[in-house]
Amino acid sequence: MKNILTTNKSNLIILCVFFLIVLSGCGTSTKIESVKDQSYNNAIKRIVVINDFLNRSYGMFTATFTDKFIANTSKCNIKTTFEMPMLPGTQKSDVIKNVKERNGNVDAILTITGKSMETLSYNSGPPSTTATTMIFTLLDPNSEKNIWRAEMNATFEFTSTDEAGNTMAKDIYKKLISDGILPPCAAAE
Repeated sequence: MKNILTTNKSNLIILCVFFLIVLSGCGTSTKIESVKDQSYNNAIKRIVVINDFLNRSYGMFTATFTDKFIANTSKCNIKTTFEMPMLPGTQKSDVIKNVKERNGNVDAILTITGKSMETLSYNSGPPSTTATTMIFTLLDPNSEKNIWRAEMNATFEFTSTDEAGNTMAKDIYKKLISDGILPPCAAAE
């Protein structure tokens, strides 16, 4: 009897270790490279977010990404709104003009453009790994200059699109803070 219990206990431990290894590979990971205009030091209190996710397959995490980004900035007293997606190829001056007409004075416009996306399936099953690259550009609507640009490479494995959108929004928000674009804020996630 003691031998059976030891064998079952060993099998259970092996099974637990296996699941921990498998689960540790799940989730969303991001890598962000950015460049900031070092001469820019204005306080940002109002941002308009515009993306082209709805015009591509990026739509699967658009709502979650936008909601999480707006929630984080709002917790830190930065008023953030979402504008309808821009059409690919829209000129910067047209984007700024449309934002000003609809939103009045804003401190910055964050445009988000999908660059690439690849989804892999294993054994002809549902998608299990998705890799995407997105470009984030922060514009100063008054000078019409790009004040910050980032390229995010995100990989999400065996995870929901909500989790992927939340992680990407949280990570880009943290990058805006670490690059000195937005002030530090403990209230944001």
